[in-house]
Amino acid sequence: MTFVVQKQVKNLSLRSLALVRIWWVAPLLCSVVGIAMFVSSPTFSAPDSPVHLSTAWYDVHHGLPDTSRVEAAQGVTDPYAPCYAFKPLQDVNCTSARESYDISANTQRLTNYPVPFYWIVGLGEVIAHPLRPSVTGDAGRAFGLLACLALLFLAARRLHRAEERSAIWAIFLLFPPAAPFLMAGGNPNGWEIACSVFFIATLLAQRRTILHNEVGPRQMLTIGIAALLFSTARPSSGIWMVLVTAGVVLWFQLWKNKRNLVRLAISILPGFILSVFWQVAFPVLPKSISSTPLIPSPSVFYHHVVLSLEDLSGKVIQIWGVLGWTDVVPSELVVIAGGMVLMYFLPTIAPTAKHRAFLVGSLGVVFISSALFEALSWDVYPQWWQGRYSITPLVGLLMVLFSGRDQRERLGLFALAAVAALGDAYMVCLNFWRYSYGISNGFPAQLQHSAYVPAHALHVYAFVLVLLAASGVLFAAHFAQRAEARGVNPTLDLGMTDFVSSLSN
Repeated sequence: MTFVVQKQVKNLSLRSLALVRIWWVAPLLCSVVGIAMFVSSPTFSAPDSPVHLSTAWYDVHHGLPDTSRVEAAQGVTDPYAPCYAFKPLQDVNCTSARESYDISANTQRLTNYPVPFYWIVGLGEVIAHPLRPSVTGDAGRAFGLLACLALLFLAARRLHRAEERSAIWAIFLLFPPAAPFLMAGGNPNGWEIACSVFFIATLLAQRRTILHNEVGPRQMLTIGIAALLFSTARPSSGIWMVLVTAGVVLWFQLWKNKRNLVRLAISILPGFILSVFWQVAFPVLPKSISSTPLIPSPSVFYHHVVLSLEDLSGKVIQIWGVLGWTDVVPSELVVIAGGMVLMYFLPTIAPTAKHRAFLVGSLGVVFISSALFEALSWDVYPQWWQGRYSITPLVGLLMVLFSGRDQRERLGLFALAAVAALGDAYMVCLNFWRYSYGISNGFPAQLQHSAYVPAHALHVYAFVLVLLAASGVLFAAHFAQRAEARGVNPTLDLGMTDFVSSLSN
């Protein structure tokens, strides 16, 4: 009896390992988290969502933004914020003019961000508006989410074809809950993160051609298209694109081959030029502010940098899971547990001294850059830099740590992914609790009165159960991977090998 049970457990582990090695499983899990965030969020849940959804409506009808209608952000007094914004104890059922805001009628506050993502969101709004005006914003959010997830699948496919097995799962590991929330909220920040993943995946997929001096017109065109897409995501995208490319050059020591280094620079140059041109033609800051000197004196600048660095811990937490209008904050216990998990899995994330040096350097560059950006604009938007802005460069740089054409995924990778799935499940619940009950210290403030009907809660918890099941599968795959690493090579029965092979291709 014991032997039969052991054999069944072994077969289950083997099937789990074979399943998670299919290239589209990692982006599929990202999709589950993204859809769960969409279902658990009201229309205006993401930061500045009324402005972004209104801008999408305008841009899809007019093609380009209008610089004369860009207004300064108003912070916590923003009149365009929904009634529950910045109030974690307030559920979604509250009365506010902004709650029923008509995004198709806004001609006051728009933004001059690049238009590709707004065209996608606006297309969903235009399709849904004649059918049911009340879901116009949600349709736009859905189109934006699907576009972001499509890029993740394309990135995983490119990494699969390049045999970058560990980097495929890095897409999920470097997918903090804040990223799918932004994607599901119609926020261009989510699109920028997806573009960053696609861009770095393209570079890693071309790694062999770059290192072997085989970069030709076709490879340059492939990299150039990904760079153009990346550079038109947000105002900061051009800077992050150059930073990520510099990280790849540093890691693979591409300066040793000047010919390929020049060709790589030529490939991304049009994207960078387009990003600069857009900022000149359509400045993000309004005229009333852009005329104000943004460069403070050296002493004032130093003071602002110090103050920004003092808020570093808050920015780190925001990178992982501060959702909503910065009012959905995870429990401190969860944050501490997450930090301990990352320390435990450090050998998986950075197995060598070279990996650890690159990790420390990447974190330092990104956080120092955020402090400098914030210090330069301190008089305009005091402490305006949010941790979510740093997700884009961090994803691009840290994916380099998982690069390498390995025959098998890095040991411990699936266990780390299993823990990440548990964290995602908690954050989906927290996001739902925020708008259904209100939250306090990372948990529901009360459970007696829900703002949503039971059917809505069932839909959300169904996705949570999927994430919990996925975590179990990943843990099982981890144990099978450990047995495989010890030299145990049992075969899959019931034709599982052929079945998985057909799915993978």
